[in-house]
Amino acid sequence: MNFKDLEYNKEYLVEVIKNKQQGYYPERTPFLLVPRNNHCIIETLTYNKAFKETKEPYWPELRVITDDSIIKKWKQTKEKINAYRLNSKLKFTLGTDPEVFAFDKDNNLIPAFNFLQSKQENKSVFWDGFQAEFMVNTSMCLSYLSDNIRTGLLKTSSLLKKYDKNAKLKLKTEVEIPKQLLLDSKDEYVAFGCMPSLNAYDMAGMKLDGREVDFRSSGGHIHLDITNVDTNQNLRPEQIKEAVKVIDMIAGVCSVSLFEKFDSARRRMMYGLAGEYRLPSYGLEYRVFSNAWLAHPLVANLVFDLTRQSVRAWDCGLYKQIKQTEKEVIEIINTCDVEAARKYMKRNKSVLMLIFDSIYIDRVKSAMVFKMWYRGMHTFVDNAEDIEGNWKLNGSWTAHGNLDDILGSFEQLLFGRKVS
Repeated sequence: MNFKDLEYNKEYLVEVIKNKQQGYYPERTPFLLVPRNNHCIIETLTYNKAFKETKEPYWPELRVITDDSIIKKWKQTKEKINAYRLNSKLKFTLGTDPEVFAFDKDNNLIPAFNFLQSKQENKSVFWDGFQAEFMVNTSMCLSYLSDNIRTGLLKTSSLLKKYDKNAKLKLKTEVEIPKQLLLDSKDEYVAFGCMPSLNAYDMAGMKLDGREVDFRSSGGHIHLDITNVDTNQNLRPEQIKEAVKVIDMIAGVCSVSLFEKFDSARRRMMYGLAGEYRLPSYGLEYRVFSNAWLAHPLVANLVFDLTRQSVRAWDCGLYKQIKQTEKEVIEIINTCDVEAARKYMKRNKSVLMLIFDSIYIDRVKSAMVFKMWYRGMHTFVDNAEDIEGNWKLNGSWTAHGNLDDILGSFEQLLFGRKVS
């Protein structure tokens, strides 16, 4: 039997007899298939996805399972797994466009405009004032996304080393700009050039003259294309605004604790306030985070995972169990109040543990992850500034294999060692 032989909007438990495109569809276990009029939903024991219809020869040959005992057992198993997951029908494609600072061997700032072209000249890696910025190819898979982030860092580092072979990219969320450099630099390098953002709470940062501000900060914005797998529709703007507030409640507040010693409230004088976002054509750009998650692939995975799961917590209503006030969330984020963030996390630990369980499906690992967010990145990353070493820009990275490094990092943490 083939896909074209199945009725639309009817559930089928099927298994693959012959796969004509290796690896494109699950093969070893039965999976639920629901054909729609312009896409289909595939639900395995471990994930749900929506795919556009494809024409021959890509669809595999299927066998529809009609044995009631097998169908019942499959659904019971799925229910057990779902007990650890949030009841959400959303799928995500993730991306980012992080900024990073460069330094010479004496730890002096190298302005990005010294070694990079403008965005008009090079849309993948470019200067954004004193910061370097790079675009990251999107992915539904965090492991592939990590590959893509590393690729962007590697391109940036390569261009930097052509300018100064001893220079390095380092994790700094904020740097001081020497007064003379501010005075001598062209207007286009000094001006704050970001397009206006939206804000879920109708707040706005201060509008300042770039020459009067003696520091610069780096953002680590997260891009999300969010689709409902049942309707194959993206979220509406009013829904995104609601979801942004829930990301603040969960990932936003927790990031204040995670990035103790790295983030500063000074950055949020102008941008990165609680509730800050944009509505690009693909969905949502969440603009609250600094670039601190660039410290290590493990940290990047933690932040992207919790951001994505925060939206699912909004979708299924779990966020309503969080004990908070909007004013409290805003103040914690905008002032980078680590003590208040940790009190908030402790008060809401039971809900946060449900969210971590839904990601890791392992109570031991979930408890460890809670502690990581609660105690701060400095307690488990050995040298957070060493972006080049932590992302293995020396060539020892295995494409799509960094998942092993992530799991290995968890094992190091279980034995009380920092990751490096």
